[in-house]
Amino acid sequence: MTTNFALRFLIPATMAVWELLTFNPAYAQIAELPDTTLATGDTSKAYIVADSLFVSIDESGHAKMRIRRIVRVNSAAGALYGAFGVTENSFTKLQQVAGYQYDFNGNVIDSLIGKKSLIKVCGFGPEFSLYMEDCNFVGVFRTARVPYTVDWQYNIELKSIGMWSGWRPEQKLYNKSGYCQIVAHPSIKLRFVPVGDFTPIENSEGVTANTRSWSIVNLPAHEPEQLEPWPSRRAARILVAPQTFKFAGKSFDGGSWNALAKGCYEMTLDAFKSSDAQSDFFQQHQESNSESIFASMHKSLASRLRYVAIYLDMGGWIPHPANETFKLGYGDCKDLATLYAVMFAKAGVVTRTSLISTRNEEFIDPELPTIGMFNHVIMFYVDGTDTTWVDPTCFDCALGDLPYSDEGLSTLAVDNTNGGLLTTPSSRSDDNIVSRNIDITLAPDLTAQLKFSSQLLGNPSHGVSTLITGGDRGTVTNVLAHHLGIAGVPAFDHKDIHITEKDLSRLALEISWSAPRLLKAAGETQILDLAGFRVMTDAETTDLSKRKRTLEIGYPRTIIDTARVILPPGYEFKSLPAEINYTSKFGDFIMSASVSSDTATFIRSISRKLNYIEPADFEAFAAHRKEISLHSRAVTTITKKP
Repeated sequence: MTTNFALRFLIPATMAVWELLTFNPAYAQIAELPDTTLATGDTSKAYIVADSLFVSIDESGHAKMRIRRIVRVNSAAGALYGAFGVTENSFTKLQQVAGYQYDFNGNVIDSLIGKKSLIKVCGFGPEFSLYMEDCNFVGVFRTARVPYTVDWQYNIELKSIGMWSGWRPEQKLYNKSGYCQIVAHPSIKLRFVPVGDFTPIENSEGVTANTRSWSIVNLPAHEPEQLEPWPSRRAARILVAPQTFKFAGKSFDGGSWNALAKGCYEMTLDAFKSSDAQSDFFQQHQESNSESIFASMHKSLASRLRYVAIYLDMGGWIPHPANETFKLGYGDCKDLATLYAVMFAKAGVVTRTSLISTRNEEFIDPELPTIGMFNHVIMFYVDGTDTTWVDPTCFDCALGDLPYSDEGLSTLAVDNTNGGLLTTPSSRSDDNIVSRNIDITLAPDLTAQLKFSSQLLGNPSHGVSTLITGGDRGTVTNVLAHHLGIAGVPAFDHKDIHITEKDLSRLALEISWSAPRLLKAAGETQILDLAGFRVMTDAETTDLSKRKRTLEIGYPRTIIDTARVILPPGYEFKSLPAEINYTSKFGDFIMSASVSSDTATFIRSISRKLNYIEPADFEAFAAHRKEISLHSRAVTTITKKP
């Protein structure tokens, strides 16, 4: 999809670089036991006694962090808990890990010596073998005795403060107390945004250091509801952003989204390189008149590139040179987006890469500029007044089609002048279409032969061809049946799936299989119900009676069914479903039925206009889906001719 909106200037904000705190051996040896009384709230199984973070930032902007947690386990049912530490990479260095486990009387019954690798601390009750799969990393406490307490900590050194977004207290368990302290050299300017039930900030400014601290008490466990779109928005957290960004040998202002965009542009500028081979590639497509130069190049690039993430040091943020990516034929998201920007710029349009946090990842706070929460890179080009977005890692997306994971989200357009925070476009119901043709031929004994063909346009098509060609039989048939809305009918086999059309954002399938009985007998009458070909998803039928938060039901889309039922000799249709033409703000539903000789044709069309249902609309949405369920079943009756 191509959208008309101009790149806009944005106001300044914040960002920077850090490292970490020295490990204190004496601190690790303190057998600081929690009290044995239960806090108010759900603590009968397990609870966090203390969840603490201490950060020290020196004059150069290097930061060190010490994380400490004390967990009390009161029953076998609460014996599973865990906390991931870090994986050493280009941005983080694990300095030391220590931990002790105490029985009810305060005796040490286990200890932990950390290694420089992925750390996960787990606690076990009597049935610890049930949790082995979840806790098979370095750093595991194991015991069959409850109650017990685990006290552990680890130190991290950060190479860039921009990669640390702040503190998020553990909320999988009830948290009795939490504490965060940041001690920074006065030359290091930071901005903070606390979210959640923290005490007021304690601020102390001095000649050698500025100290800020927060605490929390009795933080209830965070339990996201099923299909909740942004659970991270509800989590208690402290977001941090430096005023000066030091990264990959560069230093630039982090005081605004525009400044960050300019800094990222300068930081990655050396990667925008071209070669004679790239120029030849462009010339070949420029000479083709079959389609636009952009669509032509996109189709060729999508067919020849692969996603592979290989990088060292600051390569997690700095793309490989575009000429190198073109030659190798693979790269990660930032490599491919940079290559696309170089190739499309040859056509004389403005091209830019853009940082994005994909759906259900981090929430981007417009008031706190930072690049630490972005996890993906896409690109766009501006041709006249049209802005077209491309995700080069979606190899089966048509030009201008973004996968649903990228739609309607905040993105940082990387530019040396006009960069800033934008929102990616969202698709409409008529962009995402599932067109299903269902032929049911009944034999004289009323067994059925089914032929199902489906054309998928837009988001429904993305990834399906990869699934069919790359998945195992069981996975393919189950996932594909669910994807196509087939339920309650006999299963088809992998070998029965045929791809009849394949293009970017377009796929056509054909499936043939037999069903011993699709009809239900009611005396002399046979009832045929097409409910097995669903028009609503599991998300759309979620119980809303106790739900309190927004429901995400997926991208807007339209399903169009054309079902033909062919009778054997000696049978006729006794009744057909009534015609329906129903509309609401949530979507529309149309049903029609006709008979010609021995064949009945049913046409159903249902659109989903919204992908988020707000709590204020729950009652109306429940009434809407009840109406759809009542009329979408396409029930017809068949009887013998007199």
